[in-house]
Amino acid sequence: MAEAKKAKIKKKILVVEDDEDIRNLVLFNLEMTGEYELLSSDNGEDALVLAQKHIPALVILDVMLPGIDGFEVCRQLKANSTTRKIPVVMLTARSDDNDVVKGFELGVEDYLRKPFSSMKILLARVSNILQRHEADAPIITLGELELNPLNYSVTAAGEAVELSYSEFKILQLLMENPGVAYTRETIMTVIKAGKSVPETEEAAQKKAKALRSIDVQVLSLRKKLGRCGRYIQTVRSAGYMIQIEP
Repeated sequence: MAEAKKAKIKKKILVVEDDEDIRNLVLFNLEMTGEYELLSSDNGEDALVLAQKHIPALVILDVMLPGIDGFEVCRQLKANSTTRKIPVVMLTARSDDNDVVKGFELGVEDYLRKPFSSMKILLARVSNILQRHEADAPIITLGELELNPLNYSVTAAGEAVELSYSEFKILQLLMENPGVAYTRETIMTVIKAGKSVPETEEAAQKKAKALRSIDVQVLSLRKKLGRCGRYIQTVRSAGYMIQIEP
């Protein structure tokens, strides 16, 4: 049987810049490469929401933004377990080296000063950072499934699969420990990143509803994985596990 050809996955890049002309210039040049799926925002608050929802492979972030500035956006990205591994390139019109030092201390990957001397420099740095992070990513494979925890990408039988954040985390948990059964409660804890809530009647009802939703998400996950969905098995009175059928 011929080896399945893997689909080309476009990496998501989030561009956060309040100057519309500069934002459009960056987006246009990135789009022309044909390599990226692009997201954009003109403020830090919306940028954080987009990053949490879409998990981009890279964030290009202006320092000076309305509301919370780029430094605070970066700090919150790095403090969140969902977004902390996303590399950040900061844009600045400032000449103060202290700002650059502050950015690197927050975990910024690289800096670019505005105005740009050449968009080729930005494109080259973006490509280099993405390649470096992809090379460092601990790819997880199981049968015809491949999962990349760094850029939240999944391929099944060579085809790219779009998963929600919860579906991705369920699949990641199972693939990291094939043959191990996980209860719905454990799976829910992983999705919620270990967050706990006070033990009240209302909280208990919400928890019961969330546990039931795990079954719905697993069903959706199986469907999206196509023929690889059969790897995910229901363990009676326990939960779910993943393994390749003999």
